[in-house]
Amino acid sequence: MVKSLFFPMHSRPIHILMNGVTGRMGRNQHLVRSILAIREQGGLRLANGEYLWPEPILAGRNEARVRALADEFGLNRWTTNLDAALADPDISIYFDAQPRICRLLLNLPVSPLRQESKTESYKISCSCLAFAN
Repeated sequence: MVKSLFFPMHSRPIHILMNGVTGRMGRNQHLVRSILAIREQGGLRLANGEYLWPEPILAGRNEARVRALADEFGLNRWTTNLDAALADPDISIYFDAQPRICRLLLNLPVSPLRQESKTESYKISCSCLAFAN
């Protein structure tokens, strides 16, 4: 069941591409207990009074599983096309919950951090997050 969410008036959306969150750990720990929990609390309050509002975009290889997860939590953005999603200039954060071996097999970057000069935002793989300027 999706709870009613408080969306602060002075908020700035931050789009987070979350790859591989259909598994137990990605779903429960990273999506539900982290990103969706921040949304339930009204976002992340900044020193200037503004709020960062996490907007997760789910990505995965199995369309049925990604769609079902998005539907379960009332999320309207999901994809199975990781290349197109990574090229989206609206994406500020890339979170990859896939095991390292999956990234190697799919020929995805495995470095902990890489800067995309086109969008001046950080898109990262591994289990850490960095925010765009």
